[in-house]
Amino acid sequence: ASDVYKRQRDGDDLMAVSNRVYQGKVIVHKNELSWVEVEPLKKARMSHIAFKLKDNVYVAGGRTALMSGVKLTCCERFNLAQGKWLTCEHSLPFSLCGASVVVSADETVAVITGGEAGSRARDRVIIFTPEKGFELMAKRLSNITISEHASILL
Repeated sequence: ASDVYKRQRDGDDLMAVSNRVYQGKVIVHKNELSWVEVEPLKKARMSHIAFKLKDNVYVAGGRTALMSGVKLTCCERFNLAQGKWLTCEHSLPFSLCGASVVVSADETVAVITGGEAGSRARDRVIIFTPEKGFELMAKRLSNITISEHASILL
């Protein structure tokens, strides 16, 4: 199915897989927010990460269903100038769901932490650059226990 997303109405499940993508526009001084649906993801997913570097939005990881779904390593790239999804040759070093991501101020690097991929993922750090892709860092987040989820600043 191209879209299995359900809006939460009368007890419907909001936690469902979707390939739908919306581009938002914020006008702060008018306190306005508008959304336009754009070309869908090639792979429907949930619990993924998404981040913007320069003119591209990257969507990576996630899973194909809530409980029994396949955990993903693949990445897709949306070019904002062209308004379409383009091939992304990079993949995560392991499947990852529910992670956190922060982008540097100059939008050249993303740092990914936490998430679910067995016991080894929560304390791992992954760096992403468009040139090198996803790189698993040797240094772990040693001050964070397996049950915690931390926010980071760059």
